[in-house]
Amino acid sequence: MGFKYTHRVYNDVQDTTATEQQVLALLAHFADDKTGQCFPSIETLARQSHLHRATVMRSLDSLKGKGYLKWITGGRKKGVESSPTSTS
Repeated sequence: MGFKYTHRVYNDVQDTTATEQQVLALLAHFADDKTGQCFPSIETLARQSHLHRATVMRSLDSLKGKGYLKWITGGRKKGVESSPTSTS
């Protein structure tokens, strides 16, 4: 569980909507504290956030555009890398 990232989401992130912050906080929950990487499915994020799948996807795209996430691929896993304090 990404306690370090969860703390940053609630204390350092200022330029997101409530929905984006909810998705980012959920990603932070899944994030590895050392790497910041997480691999939840869109369906998992939608189910646990009680948001529609399309809403989660829009939020992820927006968060990526704002510099809070980047997609990583390789091996058998696809996921996101969270950077809650980065805006570039």
